[in-house]
Amino acid sequence: MKKRFKKKRAKPKKQNSGNIIKIILILIILLAIIFFIILIMQSSILDSVNSLYKKPKMLAIKDECSRIFSNIVHQIKSEGDCKIRCRNECQLKNMNFYDINFTSNSNSCNICNCYCR
Repeated sequence: MKKRFKKKRAKPKKQNSGNIIKIILILIILLAIIFFIILIMQSSILDSVNSLYKKPKMLAIKDECSRIFSNIVHQIKSEGDCKIRCRNECQLKNMNFYDINFTSNSNSCNICNCYCR
């Protein structure tokens, strides 16, 4: 009499290795997203975007004029001089240049109003 051997059923392989790989990939993606969020927060990208929506702040730049032989000599002679001084003032205050308002006066000092964001 022949004995019949029962075939052993193959046990299904556990898919633990596939699940672990998926979990590791998800963690790597989350860490990368967190890293980029921190990088953006630390950079000046947000500052420059926020400065676009801020109201401009006015800075009055004083023209130090003097009278020599009945003529007035201005340090800020033209709109171009006013613009240069304004850009420098904005940079010193860590702001972005927005606009100027220059008024030329022949009998007194010139007026240079600077707007920065």
